[in-house]
Amino acid sequence: MKPFYILLCLFHLVIIPVESETEAEALLKWKESIVHANSISSWSLTNSSNPCKWSGVTCSTTGYVVRIELHNTSINGTFENFDFFSLPNLTKLDLSNNLLHGTIPSTISMLTNLKFLNLGCNKLHGIIPPEIGSLSKLLDLRLNNNNFTGPIPFQLSWLQKR
Repeated sequence: MKPFYILLCLFHLVIIPVESETEAEALLKWKESIVHANSISSWSLTNSSNPCKWSGVTCSTTGYVVRIELHNTSINGTFENFDFFSLPNLTKLDLSNNLLHGTIPSTISMLTNLKFLNLGCNKLHGIIPPEIGSLSKLLDLRLNNNNFTGPIPFQLSWLQKR
């Protein structure tokens, strides 16, 4: 039994940093498209390859990014380079009160563990992606004070009621 336990521990030591690197790379790719990125200046591989040490990022005890909280930080950019697929453990995304513009990509539906999404008070436009309705764990959705067009997708009625 002891060799199995040691092997299991070694497996976790190898796998977790690889995941963090993937998450770090995804966040850095998004940062490249941000104007006025002073609030996320700590997001750098020279500063740390571990995104858990970056401002606005919270990780689980196992080292996965679970929260990005950058509300009211003057971030100006789009979701064009945001790789939702690389952040499967994200439970909270709060980018409210910023200068985000463009559309919300349908790939936001890749955030299958998301419980809280606040993109309110930005300059987002286009339609609200119906794919948000497939986020089965989402409990709190805030998209207020943007420039969305079209009807509210009926798929949002699939979200859990609190």
